[in-house]
Amino acid sequence: MIALAPFVIAACGGDDVAGSDPDADPGAPDAAPSPYGCIGQAHPTTAPAQITVAGISNEISTSGQVPLGTVAITVNDADDDTEIGTATSDMTSGVYTVTVDTGGAPVDGYLHATHNSYKETYVYPPAPLAADQASVPVLLVSNTVFPFLPIIADAAQDAANGFLGVLVSDCMGNPVSGATVTSSAAEAVRYIEGTSIGDATVTTTDDSGIAILFNVTPGAAVSFDASTPDHEFEAGTVEVRADVVTTTVIAPGPIPGLAP
Repeated sequence: MIALAPFVIAACGGDDVAGSDPDADPGAPDAAPSPYGCIGQAHPTTAPAQITVAGISNEISTSGQVPLGTVAITVNDADDDTEIGTATSDMTSGVYTVTVDTGGAPVDGYLHATHNSYKETYVYPPAPLAADQASVPVLLVSNTVFPFLPIIADAAQDAANGFLGVLVSDCMGNPVSGATVTSSAAEAVRYIEGTSIGDATVTTTDDSGIAILFNVTPGAAVSFDASTPDHEFEAGTVEVRADVVTTTVIAPGPIPGLAP
């Protein structure tokens, strides 16, 4: 069986994943974080002059994630696709680090990863990058494995359309179970169940928080949303390209220590 659970975990992680509670006393730094305390909070408007985006490039195999070296990784400006940082992952460990000049403002960008015999991968954060990102996984799937994904999910996937993986996250960067993901651009939405993909009867995320959108109409601003019975999430928008893998994150608001 193809180990799919980690496939679309694309959160741009940092060192501090604590949430914040708007009702907490600002003079009490040890106040307990709230999974939905970021709702309604403003996103950062400034950033350090330079930030680093680092992580590991992994192959999704039948046994899970395996480090994949010599992956060409770029950070690109989402406005015009200009490369603003480049790196090649380590041959053995798959570790990579990209340094990006920000000009003092959050970077509205994405990661692009390429490797021979693997689908191109695009990784979009949930918001412009305003701080260092220490643990951004870049996950690639081989051209051999990719055709099996729609078969497992009982969903169509045409080469002319896109493939989008969405991680539903709370304000602390934790996956959210019981969430429904929607997009008018997707022909089918399926949800990870353990180590595989559920069929059309599965309508919410499990503990992985992962939804996979098949046959997504390509476009520069493909929108998607998520909700649980108790909470709405900030609607997301990413560019979806044909016949590649795109991953992203949707959250209720700014994620302290993440992106941003």
